[in-house]
Amino acid sequence: MKLNQISRALALFCITCGLSFAFASCEDENGSSSDDNFAKGTIEGVVTDAQSNPLADVTVTLMKTNALRDVEATTRSAADGSFSFSNVPMTSRFLSFEKDGYATVGITVNAGSFSDTHARLAPMMEYANAVIKGKVLDAQNGNGPLSGAVISIGNGADITTGSDGTYSFEGLILKEYTLSISKLGYGSVTKEITVDMFVDGTCTIPDVVLGGKEILPGLTKTDLLDADSWYTNDYRGGKGNGGGWVDWSCVFMGTLTYVGNYEYQNEGCSLRTLNDGDQQKRPADLDNFESFTYGKKLITEDNSIMTLYVRTHNTSADDPFQFGVQVVDLNAADPVAVKVGDNRAHGSDSYSEYTFDLREYIGKEVILAVGVYRAKTGDYWHQLPIRHMTFAKEQVNNDNYIPGDEIADLPGWHMTLQNIRSIMPNEKTSFRGMPMGAQRDHPGYQVWNRTNHIAANWGFTYVNKDTEPLASEGFIIKTPSGVAANYDTPCSYFYSKFAISGANDHMTLRVRNFDGNTPTTFKVTAITDEGEVTHLAPVKNNAQSASAVAGGNGCWQYIHENGAGAAEDYAAFEYDLSAYSGKNVTIAIGVYKGVTDGQGGEQKLVIYGVDFD
Repeated sequence: MKLNQISRALALFCITCGLSFAFASCEDENGSSSDDNFAKGTIEGVVTDAQSNPLADVTVTLMKTNALRDVEATTRSAADGSFSFSNVPMTSRFLSFEKDGYATVGITVNAGSFSDTHARLAPMMEYANAVIKGKVLDAQNGNGPLSGAVISIGNGADITTGSDGTYSFEGLILKEYTLSISKLGYGSVTKEITVDMFVDGTCTIPDVVLGGKEILPGLTKTDLLDADSWYTNDYRGGKGNGGGWVDWSCVFMGTLTYVGNYEYQNEGCSLRTLNDGDQQKRPADLDNFESFTYGKKLITEDNSIMTLYVRTHNTSADDPFQFGVQVVDLNAADPVAVKVGDNRAHGSDSYSEYTFDLREYIGKEVILAVGVYRAKTGDYWHQLPIRHMTFAKEQVNNDNYIPGDEIADLPGWHMTLQNIRSIMPNEKTSFRGMPMGAQRDHPGYQVWNRTNHIAANWGFTYVNKDTEPLASEGFIIKTPSGVAANYDTPCSYFYSKFAISGANDHMTLRVRNFDGNTPTTFKVTAITDEGEVTHLAPVKNNAQSASAVAGGNGCWQYIHENGAGAAEDYAAFEYDLSAYSGKNVTIAIGVYKGVTDGQGGEQKLVIYGVDFD
């Protein structure tokens, strides 16, 4: 009965609206409607990988959205990742993107996807043929292969080493992983794997030794070989005590690796005792750190005096907090932690400088650890805020800049020849300015330690204006308002040294600003170890507007308001570094106060990222 009623209703509808319409509607229900009723448009876009690099030779297939997915057209992406289909009915369509070694991507387009007859797509394809491999050695058996070690990367597919100690994960997406290696009775090792550790799709982990002795508390030689590098000579702590020079916006000592108990305080990055519950039962130990930070450091004549500028909490002159510096030479036959001088003791809320002589290690890359000691068992609650940690040829007093011979062509920069010569070449090639989950409070900027953030890997110098590190669009360095134009001295700048070769002689800086009427003025400067200075001009850019500043000593100004997290939306300024091939060169990126009507307010350089290839 119900079926007959439906049939009669449908017949009446067809008579009323026209048989041709009814026929088209029936085809719609089957997913294969006539396209004659739809205007024609273009579907286009650019295919990229997860690192925003264009992907060529991707097979792009245009299909109907019916059950059979009838193929209408096929093309391949060009060298710049672009693809295009023209004369496409502006209705539902399905596109697939396929390339060997990458996970296939599918995108559905509908009428609402078109604007001015164009549907613009930005498919991102993840590399899915990556490999993580390595070998595990047995410290209890002369560093021979260790079988039976369990290897995990957090995907539920754990593997076990064989008799040769090797392991291999294959068919992986190219992304970050946490690798865990363990065996009962041997302990465990955890390693953070970042995308830049994959070379041609393969990440080869250096040999891991399990069952080895601890050199620093909780850390074996294998752990220390994987330590972060302390590339620069100036680390500042504190998030609001003393002004922009060392305030919360430039406290990148908070990005270092910490063990034990630490907190990100107004006064500095604070090393603290373990004092909760059963932790109070820990025995007094003035030789092994309770809490500490550590990293690799190349010691030269120019940075062999280390200065810690510290205060304490919950202490007194009669009950000071003891702290110190230990060095591990991993090239020694049997590496051990060696104290640099005696323990130091501080029991005051007032700051003081303490120096540590590292001249014995000149010419060596060593592990440096800065830590605090427990002086007694029981309720022992002490804190050591470190306001700054510096490396120079002499002691650094108060909050002063690193002393030395200021480079003549960089007036007011507080950049010395000794500092340039002694900072370590940065081995990484891709850096980001996005906040990536960082926050002002504990654990502070620790997330930047694992995400190749520019503030965790480059040096930073405050000259006369603080920063905005947590904006969702990127890291902001900016100018003061109401001051005169100055094309010689930046208001603040990032800097890092690179050993230039054919693999990293092209640099791309991605930025934006926030004012369509007031341009941001900036400069990229190259400095050799001999102190030769060159202000670099971009070989090309795609900013909304950009030009060299007349009489601006190499400064450029630009306006580009796009950019909220997608790399392709930011202005890209590209630089040729091939003239420095075979040399070490320090690259500095600074923001300058340019001439604007009435001088304007804060002019902001919003850094999305810096990439070398």
